[in-house]
Amino acid sequence: MNPINFQNRAIAYSVLAHIYDKATFANGPLDIFIPIVKNALSELYPSGTTRGRSISEIAEAIDQKFSIAIPLPVLNNILKAIAVEVNDKSNREDMRIFDDGSFWIEKFIFEDYSELIQKGKDDISKVVQIYKNFCKVYNTINDCNEVDLFKFIEQNRLDISFYLANNTDNTKKTSSHNIIVAQFIDMLKQVPEVYDKIRDIYLGSMLSSYLDYQPSNVNMNVELLLDTNFIISLLDLNTPESTDTCNTLIKISRNLGYSFSVLKDTIEEVQALLSYKANNYNTAIIAKNINREDIYNACDRRHLTGTDLMRISDNIENTLTNEFDFHIIPNTQTWYGKAKFSKEYSIFKKYRNSEKAALHDATALVYVREKRGNKYIKNFEKVNCWFVNNSITHDNDYEDSDYLSLYNSQDHQPEIIKVDNLLNILWLSNPSIKIDTGDLSNMGITSLLSYTLNSSLPKARIIRELDENIQKYRKNYNITDKDVINLSTRIVNRQINDVQELNNLARRDDAAFAAKVKEESVKQEQIEASRVHKFEDMVQMLHGEIKEIQGNQTKMQQKYNERMQGLDERELEIEQREKAIKIEDLALKIENEKLSIKKDKYEAKLKSKWKEENERRDQQKEEFIDNAIAKLKNKAKWVFWPVLIVLLILIVYLYYFWRTADKEIVNSINDLWNFKPISIILTILTVIINCFTATHFYNWCFNPSYIVSKKSLIKIPKEYLPITWEEFMKNN
Repeated sequence: MNPINFQNRAIAYSVLAHIYDKATFANGPLDIFIPIVKNALSELYPSGTTRGRSISEIAEAIDQKFSIAIPLPVLNNILKAIAVEVNDKSNREDMRIFDDGSFWIEKFIFEDYSELIQKGKDDISKVVQIYKNFCKVYNTINDCNEVDLFKFIEQNRLDISFYLANNTDNTKKTSSHNIIVAQFIDMLKQVPEVYDKIRDIYLGSMLSSYLDYQPSNVNMNVELLLDTNFIISLLDLNTPESTDTCNTLIKISRNLGYSFSVLKDTIEEVQALLSYKANNYNTAIIAKNINREDIYNACDRRHLTGTDLMRISDNIENTLTNEFDFHIIPNTQTWYGKAKFSKEYSIFKKYRNSEKAALHDATALVYVREKRGNKYIKNFEKVNCWFVNNSITHDNDYEDSDYLSLYNSQDHQPEIIKVDNLLNILWLSNPSIKIDTGDLSNMGITSLLSYTLNSSLPKARIIRELDENIQKYRKNYNITDKDVINLSTRIVNRQINDVQELNNLARRDDAAFAAKVKEESVKQEQIEASRVHKFEDMVQMLHGEIKEIQGNQTKMQQKYNERMQGLDERELEIEQREKAIKIEDLALKIENEKLSIKKDKYEAKLKSKWKEENERRDQQKEEFIDNAIAKLKNKAKWVFWPVLIVLLILIVYLYYFWRTADKEIVNSINDLWNFKPISIILTILTVIINCFTATHFYNWCFNPSYIVSKKSLIKIPKEYLPITWEEFMKNN
């Protein structure tokens, strides 16, 4: 494989983004790579005639020119798609791709897309030049390298590649170079014309994931367990961009059928954080100047007070259940107990602000692992539960392999995933998802910037202590707001190597601490004064570069329009012939469609009649059954009531007969009754008649289940039974 030329790769990314925005996936996401492959073919075989032993020749040329390695099976599919297009145009078999990887091209000139690629190259060169000028302003020109710039932009692609193809890259570490690049891109947000180029590179890098991964059926029965920082962002207590990202994920995931859960411990952690922020609302200065994701900055933006934060804290459970329809998991003791003895807890304890926070994260991992059935899952599509965070943390040590193992592993999918990574994967996995690519790029780049700019900041406890020291001594030593802002700027720009030393100095000598704060403030003012003229020169330079980029964009659009609209004479002749054929085909197609529509209408009408006929039959069947049941009920009544009346008359008669009859007659009857065969027969006969008539009457009049069972025994006439579609069609 050739050494990676990141600038060439960035050009390819820019071209991919342009093609994606201007075209559609007619045959699949690999369509966007066709122009790049065609360009390689046009340069490899300018005469249009060749026979190749292996398509690896073409893959090598693409890798050399664009630093993009297209797997041979994928390239084979792309070349076959090009062959179909070529052969359709010429009505001959001018290009063939054989099963053994060899190929044959005869008398065909490919579109080379050289203008499009050249414009991409020019734009990338302009971005590199602006980057170098930015480094001059910050006196870091020796640390500036366009490789770092382009590697930084495609970091998210490396994350996506890990999740989708289990490819890992050990180069993703925070460094001073990354921080310079992040500051540069952050500055470019104020220059849309140049920032759009960065977005194109980012989008192109994400699209290149299709080379390693093809969309498949992603598991729709997925539970997302949301972390504290995700909830904070969802409540709009982070940056607006972070809030948009989390809301977008919720919207897309909900449309895919995902469910959302929050541990009771997470709610308690959010409430504790909001309470702390509310109680220290009037004393925190450094924190919000250093960390743009700090809750205090959201409070300034939304004009919230400490009281408002307490109100949000008190209502958080209702907000999550009623407004967002999240499931709150109330009992976490089982997972909590297991987490206490887990490896993850021992790792988290080194990086979280408290043991309670470490135990919370470990508990979440245990929960997710049990939801996955306590087994390691290799493929992203098979994962049914994720612990989703929006973590922009500066408490992590990127050299710690144990900590890194929590986020990536060669053996299985991790339990944790960042919100922007999950959003990008869902977009790649579901081409039907409607999301603006500009918004997608913005969210990804913003997350990348925040993650990088905050990753090397001092730990939260150090910042809190510094805030407390400044509040303690600012009145006695006249530490102004400007001093605090200048100090914050130097911390953000990593110009103060050891912030903890400031806190140690405050403990030893408060006067020396105040003097040091003043000294750092003066240093920052001097730096900013020296940068004023450099920034003016840079702004002038930017105007010129922006005009060139805008010109390139216009030319690219014009060329695209020409490519789509302009045809040479040969193509016009072919087009005219094809038009005549297409008109005939269209006429035939229209006629067939008319017949099909008539057939469908006729069939729909028949099906409606068939349905009506079965409904009529069903109604008649029910009426027949009801009539039959009514007749049987009447029979039961006509049997029961006469027998009952006869028995009553007989009882009354015997009663009076017994009282008035001659004693000899009574004795004779008694003797007869005492004759056992006769008495037994009479008793049995009386019981049978009584039980049959009474039971029969009760069942028919007061026992619904008896009637239901009898309904099933009623023989239904054939004309009342449902008619099948085939029988209905025979009769019609």
